[in-house]
Amino acid sequence: MGYASSLAGFLVAAAAGIARGQDPAEDAAGLLASGRPAEAAAAAERALATSPGDPALLSLLGRARLRLAGPTEDRAGAAAAEDALARAVDRGAADPATFVALAQVRRLLAGGAPDEATARVYKAGAAEAGARALAAARQDVERAPGDLLARKRLADTTLLLEDPAGAAPLYAALLADLPADAPSDLVRDVRLAWRSCYEVRLAPGAPPEGIASLAGEFARSALALLARRQEHGEIRGDAAAILRRAAQLLADRGRHGDAARVHVEAIRVSGGATEEDFSYRVAWLTALELVKRSARDEGRAILAALRDSLGPGRARARVLGSLAVEAWNDGRIPDALETCRRAVEDAGSEAPPVPDPTDLRSELWNNLGLIQFGEGDLAGARASFERSLAESRGSIFARENLARLAEREGRRDDARRLLLEALDAAAALPEESARLQHSWRLRTFLRWLDAAPPTGR
Repeated sequence: MGYASSLAGFLVAAAAGIARGQDPAEDAAGLLASGRPAEAAAAAERALATSPGDPALLSLLGRARLRLAGPTEDRAGAAAAEDALARAVDRGAADPATFVALAQVRRLLAGGAPDEATARVYKAGAAEAGARALAAARQDVERAPGDLLARKRLADTTLLLEDPAGAAPLYAALLADLPADAPSDLVRDVRLAWRSCYEVRLAPGAPPEGIASLAGEFARSALALLARRQEHGEIRGDAAAILRRAAQLLADRGRHGDAARVHVEAIRVSGGATEEDFSYRVAWLTALELVKRSARDEGRAILAALRDSLGPGRARARVLGSLAVEAWNDGRIPDALETCRRAVEDAGSEAPPVPDPTDLRSELWNNLGLIQFGEGDLAGARASFERSLAESRGSIFARENLARLAEREGRRDDARRLLLEALDAAAALPEESARLQHSWRLRTFLRWLDAAPPTGR
């Protein structure tokens, strides 16, 4: 049954919610609402024995039979449900729940129709019932615009008719308008329904453009709700789950740039969380990794968006460090210097984890020193390399770059000492490939240093 079957648990509750406004037979209605359709059907049949033709009882009987037939697609049971519901409508039933059930059962019967002509008849009947369900639900809202439960019935009706795109803004608007003292279970139900409207549309077969557009729509909806509601943790949790799923679907299709942009949206919705927040950390780390697989111009734009969405701290320092490298590669040296200095400042604004496996501060100071060295600012470069070494005594790059600086200044003995210290640090690395790579580069430099004539500077 399409979206309805994929959200069976939620839709059972939604259908019960639509029916709460009516009380044709308390026993049957209560049994149906509590998920006991077989007992509800029996209770409705008993009540019909004394009140034959009662439209409310016929509706309850039809909805109970539909619930029994739906999971197994029992055609005989579906036909019996359709008969009871059609008779309920003929006798005056005009509530959204009856029309929704009639539309659902006719769609079920159309799917197993013996021929195309019969299927078309059922489909047309389903469309008519769906239109009447929406009309009835809208009429209830128009009669009482302030009735929040009537608005919920309209949203539930829209979703039950397999229109999650139409239901999503209805649930979002309702959630935004629920008062602070609204029952917590009502708030939860509406929030989960809002989330489900997006979940069911994030199908693996959906086109990438549609997934990216849907993720943006969801992020905007979440931000609007965060401005109105107090349940920030729950809404942000929903947003993190949905946006993470959308990003993964895009990444699986090779749309790395689009996936990175979705992670940027997740960071915006997170509301300035810290590195300790799992979803926040996953979002910015994954976005940075995806940028590496994106086209250069696209990656640069994503880095800028990521920078603007992050607050001060180590996460933004990483992004600024990447932007500084981009500026250096583009020959924009003043931008590279300024951005790298901002990165160093951001990295120093937040205590690093202990231990810090990334040596972020050391890396950023070293990068700043490289830019200064390339620009001929040897004093500034020396200060930056020494600060890098102070941040991480095991830094191979800082020692190597200090050695290059010493060689430039004619201090061969200092350069040789620093290279030997760097080789010792490289030998302590746990990964063999890294040990070999650093050792080869450093020994090449050392051999050149021993063979080259003195610079005399």
